[in-house]
Amino acid sequence: KSNVKKLVPMWSYAMTDNRGAEAFPVVKDGVIYTTAHNATVAVDALTGKQIWRVAHDYPPETLRVVCCGVVNRGAAIYEGKIIRALLDNQLIALDAKTGKEIWKAVSPAPATTANGFAMTGAPLVVNGVVIAGVAGAEYGHRGFIEAYDAQTGKHLWRHYNVPAPGEKGAETWANDSNVTGGGSSWVTGSYDPELDLVFW
Repeated sequence: KSNVKKLVPMWSYAMTDNRGAEAFPVVKDGVIYTTAHNATVAVDALTGKQIWRVAHDYPPETLRVVCCGVVNRGAAIYEGKIIRALLDNQLIALDAKTGKEIWKAVSPAPATTANGFAMTGAPLVVNGVVIAGVAGAEYGHRGFIEAYDAQTGKHLWRHYNVPAPGEKGAETWANDSNVTGGGSSWVTGSYDPELDLVFW
């Protein structure tokens, strides 16, 4: 109450994105990193001056099947890398100082935009592992979370959120649920370091 009247805008920065703005910024060493569906930026936290901006292009058909908004929900920062998902089911790691691409990984089949998959969520990095989910189960695919090596981008594993017959938990999903889809996972999970477990 005593100092709220002193709050005034210091600077503003336009993402120049006419789509949804749902990304949360991450801040390290005085730099703000944030995303739009088609760009990643680094901005000086004290001045608002752009340090670098990287544009991301997609095949035109990508935007036709993105469920629930053409958005990106943010990036992760890990050991000098800004790591984010792209709408066409790729993950990309950029050098935090320069924006230069370090690696790019493509989510394995069947995760294609033609099948309704779209990566819109912010990844979670745990002990050198990048974990990401997908949107678009409304189009009839099985949602999943999957993991990549944070240093190289190598795909490590995938967990389907709706199990198929023979997979653990399938008895709790009736009527061939794995065929009709479900289980979108674009909300970023949480990590408990004491239990060494990820909750999504």
